[in-house]
Amino acid sequence: MDDSEKAAKEYILHLGYKETEVRYEPPPEGQAGPDFVVNGRVAVEVTRLEPHVGLSAEGKRLGEEGASIPVLKTVQQILSSFGPPKAGFSWFVNVDFSLPAPSKREVEREIRRHLTEFQNGAVQKPTRIQVFDNFTIELFRAGKLLSNYFQMGTWNHDDSGDLLSQELEKNLRICIDAKAKKLSYLRSRDWESCWLAPVDLISYGCWNARDRVNLPPHTWDKIMLINPLDPTRSFELV
Repeated sequence: MDDSEKAAKEYILHLGYKETEVRYEPPPEGQAGPDFVVNGRVAVEVTRLEPHVGLSAEGKRLGEEGASIPVLKTVQQILSSFGPPKAGFSWFVNVDFSLPAPSKREVEREIRRHLTEFQNGAVQKPTRIQVFDNFTIELFRAGKLLSNYFQMGTWNHDDSGDLLSQELEKNLRICIDAKAKKLSYLRSRDWESCWLAPVDLISYGCWNARDRVNLPPHTWDKIMLINPLDPTRSFELV
């Protein structure tokens, strides 16, 4: 089970289903069938919702270079690499940036340098650091010791809003088209209900249930947008 499937399962359990009611790739079909079967009646197909430029002639999704996608993953990896706090406090790190995103190498080098200087400083206090012209981080003290010295707080992608909704809508359309054959197969197996669970690797939870996404026509019984950072904040797209 990969990280996307784990996030989808956590949300399904959050809906109130019991662990024993959620089966992963159950026999006899295994990988050929749905990713999850819920309560013996619902087939759930999990997929990664990523930026793509379209479908190839073979029906496979074509990717495009990262834009904002690698940024959050890179920051999270850097924060966790500092390990747990040895004493004192943990610190939340808020991220605010706009496109074009710096390269992964630049993000790794500069954020690590700034956080190391902060950690080794004689006086530590809430601060805002301009890492690049279009990239800032803000540190504020957590109310208790957490598992890591630096913990991911909030993040704000300044190109969100209309541009982000367009990106989500475009890639949901690609995702739904790419999963058309799988839905046809699931329907042939007479499942009572078929759900699609795209894991949001575009906004990483920045898009939430209050925001509107215009779904293209589809015949899934339910489409759930899975928040990979906090699956309990996932929601059904209507």
